[in-house]
Amino acid sequence: MAVHIIGNNILDTAHIQAQSGGGSPAPPDPVLLPDLFEMWEYEASPGLLVGSHAAKVLTEEGDVTSISGKVGQAASGVDDANYLSIGEASGVGTADSGRGSWTVLAWVRVPGLEECSENLLAKFNEAFDATDFGTFFQIDSGGNFTILATKYGGSDSISASASVASYAGQWVFGMARYDADARTISARINNGTVQSTTAANSWPAITDGSAFTFGAGNLGTFNVDQLMLYHRAVPDAQVLAIYNGGSGMTYAQVAAYTG
Repeated sequence: MAVHIIGNNILDTAHIQAQSGGGSPAPPDPVLLPDLFEMWEYEASPGLLVGSHAAKVLTEEGDVTSISGKVGQAASGVDDANYLSIGEASGVGTADSGRGSWTVLAWVRVPGLEECSENLLAKFNEAFDATDFGTFFQIDSGGNFTILATKYGGSDSISASASVASYAGQWVFGMARYDADARTISARINNGTVQSTTAANSWPAITDGSAFTFGAGNLGTFNVDQLMLYHRAVPDAQVLAIYNGGSGMTYAQVAAYTG
């Protein structure tokens, strides 16, 4: 037994640990989980349509299939007739307690390399007009891949886009982010430069009963994997952590990451 002499008192190590609380310090908290609404990994377990974080279930329109993805399996064949959606009642649109900040992260791939315009995640009303916010991407006739982030405020909107040239059918990591406090919309591809636009006004989340859709309104077909929606503006360092040097992250890695 180790002993310590303090003044005229002799205390053993166990007694000192008991007095000071003893044991190891508490482990650091995961930093990628706060305000994560959901992460859809499109795996057989918990299910193609079931989120890994809060078990939020997507509704399937048509036939969205599963293929080998960037990390495990991915959703395949997403187009205008075959897409996924989630209703407003799920809480998907209650971004940042109504202030309106949000971040969308996902790996996307266009296998056919065709010129296209795609809806990754956007809120549409019955007339298929986008409301609240939207994340889109496209491939133009020159083979440039662009991701577009848009925040709507009634009849007004702001957008930011980021592009990469010579797209060749590879998986691309896209970020779309709106910071309501800074009134800034941002877009990023992989670990490239963040492109941002700042508006004169900040708009809260829009509650109009419309669903958020993954794929409706597309001109083309794409695959998507590891799609995440946050109800906050995720800082650049955390976005790059999820990018993980181009390897991506599983939900288990996201949940365990402490910085």
